[in-house]
Amino acid sequence: MKSFVVLCVSLMNLICISGVSQNINIYHGDASSKELMLLDRDLKGISPSVRIVLGKGEVIYFQVLNPNLLHYDYEFEQEEIKEDTQQESLPTDFSVLLKALSPLLKPVAPSDALVARDAERSKFDIYKGLITRLITDIKTANNSIAKSDIPESLNQVEGKAPVSAGFPLAKKEINDLSSSAGHFNDPDLLKNLNDSLLAAKAEINNDLVFQALSELNSSYVGKATLIKTMVNNVKNDLITHYVTMGDKKLKITLVITAKNKDNHKRQVGKFNIATIDPIYDRKTFELIPVANLALTSGVPRFYLENGVVRKGEQNDPIIDVGAALLWNIHNFGPVKEKSVSVGLGYNFLAKNSNAINHLYALGLLSFKNIFRLGLGYGYSRFPSGLTNGGSIDAPLPPNIKDLNDIISYKAKPVGFITVSFSGIGL
Repeated sequence: MKSFVVLCVSLMNLICISGVSQNINIYHGDASSKELMLLDRDLKGISPSVRIVLGKGEVIYFQVLNPNLLHYDYEFEQEEIKEDTQQESLPTDFSVLLKALSPLLKPVAPSDALVARDAERSKFDIYKGLITRLITDIKTANNSIAKSDIPESLNQVEGKAPVSAGFPLAKKEINDLSSSAGHFNDPDLLKNLNDSLLAAKAEINNDLVFQALSELNSSYVGKATLIKTMVNNVKNDLITHYVTMGDKKLKITLVITAKNKDNHKRQVGKFNIATIDPIYDRKTFELIPVANLALTSGVPRFYLENGVVRKGEQNDPIIDVGAALLWNIHNFGPVKEKSVSVGLGYNFLAKNSNAINHLYALGLLSFKNIFRLGLGYGYSRFPSGLTNGGSIDAPLPPNIKDLNDIISYKAKPVGFITVSFSGIGL
């Protein structure tokens, strides 16, 4: 009995029980960190690479909490383990865009008074103030985008701290730029710049210069529009990947690639996010082959010796093969690979003619279908005496050819140890 208990405890501890979360959140942090920070649905930290157990058809979501698509591409990879969702890239590489936005005029940070329509200033000075302000704002927007590579804090992601870094800060700073006539966020920016330039045409008094300045307006308005479009159209809240579980074990990885490979401040590379195990598929009811060890002693044993019937005693446990009908009442373990079952066992093949027709109730502990061990208690028919004219120390009666024909049987309560493992067949 002690050995049985020890074996049961060992089976129960083959795999440690682990928790299951239906959402895994990923924080994209500083480049100095080797591993991505993973958080559960409550944004509490969990191990760098988690093991998850899902039933067939169940869904789990993986999501990057603080992506920055201006600087990085994110791609989840999913592969089966034997026992791809990709986000759209931005239309323009921002490292190229930053180089393209070199100022054509020397930028000066003007005050609002400088760019206001002041009667004492010339029409050309008013236009020059507007275009200079626009160039300065474009540089400010580019600086905001460059700084957004610095990851925001987890408190900011959770909404517990004000916006102070990352893409949210860049978007805020760019959207906070002036929307006055002729300024960066003016919805009629090109029209108002061209109107200001047209008002100064008489002062310019040179058609080639006027045409060049018109093209300059279009160029810088195009650059400002591109920045605003990119910043405001990027769906940067979450990068999400979901898995609907089948019956195969899966490995989930996240590949993060910097758009500017020579200069980045966040983690890049291929990161192991999770291993997903399918829940072990076990039937509720099963008919399995078992080996029985009947715990008996003092059982009569009849045998032939030189044609004479002799009587002895069977004190050793009797081993034979039978079957058991099981009801799996509780599955447990990380992938539900272990089970507690109750059932009814019986003998269908008696290797020893002295032990037939076992019938017993049993409780059984299983590890997959590889190994099962249980205890049972019930009744078994054992030899009790002789009949049909048979007697001890005498030959078989004249009309009897088989010893079993003169043995009588009687049901007796008995305990069983039941074992089943791969390779036993019904």
